Amino acid sequence: MIFYEPDKNPVRAEAVRHSLLRLKANEVMEYQIGLAQSVGFGARYLLFDSWYTHPRIIDQLKSLGLEVIGMLKTYGTTRFRYDGRFYKLKELYERLKSRPLPF
Repeated sequence: MIFYEPDKNPVRAEAVRHSLLRLKANEVMEYQIGLAQSVGFGARYLLFDSWYTHPRIIDQLKSLGLEVIGMLKTYGTTRFRYDGRFYKLKELYERLKSRPLPF
């Protein structure tokens, strides 16, 4: 994980912003979460738009100890793991549709 200590120097801050431009979106996301955690923000859950709820990003966040809440969308042949099995998104929705809500 990339951590950043706040710096009042505007030249350094600009250099950090430029270095972020060369990173992939998921690396920038990891940096921003690390930055928020390093200044005292804590969270157990992250609420995401469907744009970000890709399985790779969810796995990355779970490795940081965070749970993800968000709407899933179909990514071609991507399958989602639930109860030890892999499902296409439509199959997963069908399986969970009749399940009672946990609250």
